[in-house]
Amino acid sequence: DNWSDLINMSLTITADYTATSIPNCDVSLVTPIDGDASVGLSGDISWSEATGGVAGYNLKVGTTSGGSDVVPSTDVANVTTYALGALLESTTYYVSIVPYNSIGVATGCSEFSFTTRGAILGDYCTTAIDLGLEASPYVGTTADASNDNIPICEPDGDASDLYFSILIPNNSTLTIGQTTNDYDSAVSVFYGDCTN
Repeated sequence: DNWSDLINMSLTITADYTATSIPNCDVSLVTPIDGDASVGLSGDISWSEATGGVAGYNLKVGTTSGGSDVVPSTDVANVTTYALGALLESTTYYVSIVPYNSIGVATGCSEFSFTTRGAILGDYCTTAIDLGLEASPYVGTTADASNDNIPICEPDGDASDLYFSILIPNNSTLTIGQTTNDYDSAVSVFYGDCTN
């Protein structure tokens, strides 16, 4: 007829192919970038997809070249991301990503590496930021902090924290509070030193 009709349809498309050769070893580390020397400690890595009919990847990660002390050679299936877990500060990690398919395993693959950053000022009690040396109001962020400090008096979940310190003269008053905040955070105050 002369009237338009609205038709909804859902298609499921499956593409099957038969590999005729091993995949190419043209994988590159995407996150973090190969050679990066200031990587955060989250441990999430990703890589580019290899060409040539990939069925999956064998992943190996270590703290020495060719090592596997972090992730022993593991078939991670056909994914391009992997969560290593929390990484150590100031440590170089070596990553091997080798594609494979039904014909075999790629050869001549490169090893990638990256180095995690060291602790930032205030990440630990022993490196507390001295508020007596800072301007008021202090403006900062915990975005690069990695240590989850949990004083006994105030458990705070699993967020990364920073330590601050200040020496208050006798008969003085210290006022602490947040003026602006773009995250659900809290301030805990305690006195003593890092061991007490």
